[in-house]
Amino acid sequence: VTEEAKEVEAFPILHSDDLRFHRLERDTSFHSQATILLMRDASGSMSPMKVHFAQVLSYWIVEFLRKLYKQVEIRFILHDTRAWFVNEEDFFKIETSGGGTQCSSAYELAHSLVDSEYPLSRYNIYALHFSDGDDFRPEESALAARRLLERGINMFGYCEVRPGETRGGRQSELLTHFKRVCDLKEQEESNLKVFVNTNPNMPFFGLRLHEKEDLLPAIKTFLKQDRWVES
Repeated sequence: VTEEAKEVEAFPILHSDDLRFHRLERDTSFHSQATILLMRDASGSMSPMKVHFAQVLSYWIVEFLRKLYKQVEIRFILHDTRAWFVNEEDFFKIETSGGGTQCSSAYELAHSLVDSEYPLSRYNIYALHFSDGDDFRPEESALAARRLLERGINMFGYCEVRPGETRGGRQSELLTHFKRVCDLKEQEESNLKVFVNTNPNMPFFGLRLHEKEDLLPAIKTFLKQDRWVES
């Protein structure tokens, strides 16, 4: 068994109810500040396994950014066809609302925060969204994501959770529209298929999760440094 495999096997022991009690020890003292707009699909199509994958990945990404930045503010957003703010405990506790899905509702709420509370001159802004890709209006959602990118945020990260599906299966309509609207290219990183625009002015990164073994590589690819540094 490789060391990497041992690390991956640790993820399934984390459950929704106890994720909030784990905290990495901070050992950095950078003077920049970051805002994470953390969005998760809570519609009826999100099965318990999809929710678990989304919660585990979002948890570890957030903890890394908390170590990287001296000041980190996180806004937690859930959505079905509408979007609403929740606290951190509810983000990792609530599974679904039972409604339909419109991802643009979360993106528009994130957009309003950039306008009203987090000027880009003062904050590094990361918008991260976790969903299964179902969307009543996928093109509208892709356009809303592009508008966020055009504001100049540091990253828009999209993770599509599809546990149990084959890696070569049909991609969601939402991902199809993301690829067209945000000019994404498919490539391989850490044995995962990822979707990325390498232009620093359009910093979109997306991937699909199918198995628990994808979680550690997904964290590494999400947090890859210098992805959008201009040459």
